[in-house]
Amino acid sequence: MIWIFGTRHCGKVDHLPGLFYVTSSFFHIQFVPLIPTGSVLLLDDGSERGVQVGMSGKSVLFAYLRAACILGGIGLIIAGVLFFSNQEILPAIVLIAMGVAGVVFFFATFKLARPSPDRALHLAEQIGIPPELVAQYFVQNNIPLPEDFDDRYGGVQEVEAVDDREEYDARGNESRRRYYD
Repeated sequence: MIWIFGTRHCGKVDHLPGLFYVTSSFFHIQFVPLIPTGSVLLLDDGSERGVQVGMSGKSVLFAYLRAACILGGIGLIIAGVLFFSNQEILPAIVLIAMGVAGVVFFFATFKLARPSPDRALHLAEQIGIPPELVAQYFVQNNIPLPEDFDDRYGGVQEVEAVDDREEYDARGNESRRRYYD
């Protein structure tokens, strides 16, 4: 039997599509997360660029929860099929239903792991994304912003997409790098 082990990212949470997400690095065996080794805030542009953040309890919890849901769900379905083959219909139906519920809950965790507006603004600040982009995401998805958003950030403004992803100052010098969607 081949044993696959190492580290990989699990527990993707606080995901704003096209902007960023938080994930934790885990030591794993057979792709089952065992020991968390750290958490990172990554840009959602496929580049794996981001910043280290303190250990994210939410990310670790969701990694373990997702592993339990998918492994438990599959295990319960298999057990249900075995009970069914032994002509034990009622336990088989219950086990299969619980297994399907576990698998469905696995997929539901991705929707449940969205950040609150305050958390999203805090994370955007850490990685250098303008708060206007985060606010636009919440406004477009009809999610209410914090009541003091206008006081803290000056309200929601339209932001244009930038093709070259670089920002230049008035003299034409390259200033700090910004990430736009």
